[in-house]
Amino acid sequence: MSSGDIYGDAAARHVAHSSAFLYGQSIITALSGFVFWYYATKVTSPSFVGEVSSLYLLSSLASTLLTFSVPSVVQRYIPMYEARGEKEASVFVARLLVAAGLAISMAVFAFIYFLAGPLSYYFLKSENQAFLLRYFSFSVFFGLLSAFFSGLLVAHQKFRLYSMINSVYFTCYYMLALITLWKMRSLTGVIIAWTATNLAFLMAFAALSVPYLKGRARRIEVKPMIRYGIPLYASNIVSYGSSLIDRYVVLFLSTLSSLGIYNIAISSSGVITSLLSAALSVTYPYLSGLFGRNDAKRMKLVVRLTVKYMTVAFVPLAIGASVIAYPVLSLFGTGEYTAGTVPLATVLILSAISLPGGIYANALLAQGKSHKILVGSAASLAANVAISAALIGPLGIEGAALGLSSSSVAYFGVMAYYAARAGVFGFDATAAWKSWLSSLGMGAIVMGCEIALRSVIFIPVYVLLGAAVWLLMMRELRPLDESDAKLIEQIVPAGTRGILEHLLSFLRVREEELSSQPA
Repeated sequence: MSSGDIYGDAAARHVAHSSAFLYGQSIITALSGFVFWYYATKVTSPSFVGEVSSLYLLSSLASTLLTFSVPSVVQRYIPMYEARGEKEASVFVARLLVAAGLAISMAVFAFIYFLAGPLSYYFLKSENQAFLLRYFSFSVFFGLLSAFFSGLLVAHQKFRLYSMINSVYFTCYYMLALITLWKMRSLTGVIIAWTATNLAFLMAFAALSVPYLKGRARRIEVKPMIRYGIPLYASNIVSYGSSLIDRYVVLFLSTLSSLGIYNIAISSSGVITSLLSAALSVTYPYLSGLFGRNDAKRMKLVVRLTVKYMTVAFVPLAIGASVIAYPVLSLFGTGEYTAGTVPLATVLILSAISLPGGIYANALLAQGKSHKILVGSAASLAANVAISAALIGPLGIEGAALGLSSSSVAYFGVMAYYAARAGVFGFDATAAWKSWLSSLGMGAIVMGCEIALRSVIFIPVYVLLGAAVWLLMMRELRPLDESDAKLIEQIVPAGTRGILEHLLSFLRVREEELSSQPA
């Protein structure tokens, strides 16, 4: 099967359009976060940035571990029941999600509120700031419950609506925090902004979820969902540790200032790596639907094409961002954040190498093999703990970045192995080496230009030069073919087809006009 075999698939077209909206959301989120962190480094100290980063660790602990993976479970079962035409079962699962969300969110709120003292000692280095965590517990409650309601939109594949709301949400989340930081110069103001934003969008997501909760519900057997969810939850626990253990080690063994500098580097890498989560978010429900229809061949094809297109799109972004990491980080604070250059480049390059891991994991989850994800997450955690413990001492935050990056590489290796055994492994070696070659060539030329000019005012020049070099190399290497052009034509919005026609013509993907292809 080739990419031409997806042509005309309305569901695939929906997934691709949804990816575009989620990419847009990722860009808006990343830019909003960049502006906030940039301003915070200019008007506060690395220690303050470390305090904000520490609160992020606490909120992510709640949103990742204390949801018990319920949203992820229903994001498999709702599309599966919908694909089978079992609407009443879908309504029951949706109501179960909301009930679980209310119970869990209230429990998490109580945990943070009543244990604010010891939590403050560990996360903010002082029990005197316990009052801040009591304020923060309200923000966590609203944000956590919102995640359950928004999970219904994802489960029903309303990605356009979901991404549009989240774009507004993250803009408000960061910009209101920036305004309160400007006015109050305190952590209290940031917490107030986050709490207000989370409350407002909880109300929005709850209102939008009402149609999925109405109607007749048919009780279904919950035990299969629990059996599916237990290894998934266990893997989420391990995945959380593997992705954030490095920051916890920096927090507990070093200073808030070190955490602040390290977090700026990792957050900057998130501007690029967040694009991966968009593809993963939309492919999971689609793959679950294919599994519900027993379409194994199309599942494998979707995996291969997703890996191919993500490799072509993500690798040049990762290499380009790595090359200009130093001048970009020199814009933060008074220059002290350039210590994060090597960690930033390390995370980006190894993320590009291991990007297929998440896509393989989605295919395995769609097949109900959540226990395989647990194995991959365990390997990921083991790699992070071992390398972080060995290298953070002698290398500092560079060792922490190596630990974090090793976890994604280990996860990729395990997921690729299990995907191959499950018959859903897909990888286009030709497109991969062409993407890497063009990206490395682009990176070498930009780095030479950067060394010669040595000024942050030329950052736009570096970006434009890199884009031009990459396009020229892609023109010569031609990693995409005619069937890719045919697929791309049907999935892009109609208003962008004129630009796309010129781009594909320049890249010599196809000779004939796009408009000559069937609609």
